[in-house]
Amino acid sequence: MADQPDRPAEAFPSTLWPLLVVLLMVGVGVVYGAFEHWRRATVAVGGAMGVAGFLRLVLPPRVAGLLVVRRKAFDVTVYLFLSVAIVIVAFVVPPAR
Repeated sequence: MADQPDRPAEAFPSTLWPLLVVLLMVGVGVVYGAFEHWRRATVAVGGAMGVAGFLRLVLPPRVAGLLVVRRKAFDVTVYLFLSVAIVIVAFVVPPAR
């Protein structure tokens, strides 16, 4: 496949709120992690990935903006897989003694 030229600026998303929602949730996880609540931090980041998958599923590509990486099915699958995997790790790791 030949190299595709860059899309013009008007093709990029005009709204950033879906990405900002996800980044805010990741930020909450980082704050929990800074205060040594690693399990809450991990669940917050996993939840952010779940929200990213949900937003990618229900929003049109123009509104989903920078959450769009590839085809919708691929994006949703990867986001939800990461969400489940991160939350499972949060609960499988035993607490410190």
